[in-house]
Amino acid sequence: MTMTAARATAPTPQHAATPEARPAEGPAIRTERLNAWYGTTHAVGNVTLEIPGRSVTAIIGPSGCGKSTLLRCFNRMHEITPGARVAGQVFLGNEDIYWQGTDAVEFRGRVGMVFERPNPFPMMSVF
Repeated sequence: MTMTAARATAPTPQHAATPEARPAEGPAIRTERLNAWYGTTHAVGNVTLEIPGRSVTAIIGPSGCGKSTLLRCFNRMHEITPGARVAGQVFLGNEDIYWQGTDAVEFRGRVGMVFERPNPFPMMSVF
């Protein structure tokens, strides 16, 4: 039996003048040989992928397989964990987010994260 995959495409609107209405060019996020460790634990191993813009992407897998670590690498939160390190490249558009000249704090302000568990700042309340 042969299986084929098809991708549905929406018709292009005639009013595609605004940047929001134009299709994204190239992937929104791209990784090349991304690796992440917690001490000696190799949590993400040699991941190369492209995530298209203006789309929904699901990352699924069993507990402990590196899903959250991969997401933390996308906004440079992994590196703030003591003993953690990252190798490889992550691009947001054409920007290599781990380039030496990238300000990590400023970058984290542009890339948000929604965590699975609420985690308010220490000594603060959501109320």
